[in-house]
Amino acid sequence: MTGSGRGTGILAAGVGVAAFALYTSTAARTITWWDGAGYPLLARTLSIGSPPGSLLLTLLGRAGTSVGVVAPVAFQLNLIACALGAAAAALVAVLAARLAARAGAGPDGPALAGGAAAGLV
Repeated sequence: MTGSGRGTGILAAGVGVAAFALYTSTAARTITWWDGAGYPLLARTLSIGSPPGSLLLTLLGRAGTSVGVVAPVAFQLNLIACALGAAAAALVAVLAARLAARAGAGPDGPALAGGAAAGLV
């Protein structure tokens, strides 16, 4: 059964790690053009940007940058965005696998493969 089992956990972990690796390898290491300097500044000073603002990203950025895993604050924020994107990809993969299993995609293999494809695309 794909809906709640070990297969969906492995699927979520695999898609999440693959997406995080891809996102991290392409993440900007410093501030970028246009609005790239605004988010690091907002996260470090706990300020509010232009309306409507990004309060959740600012709070997560403040918590993430206070740990200090890597040197530039901008790259730390990009890593937080990578983690959020990877979690979203893993969630899409699990939901797609459950929908495929519910629609009668057959045994676990095709439903999990469909979920992995949906999560990585």
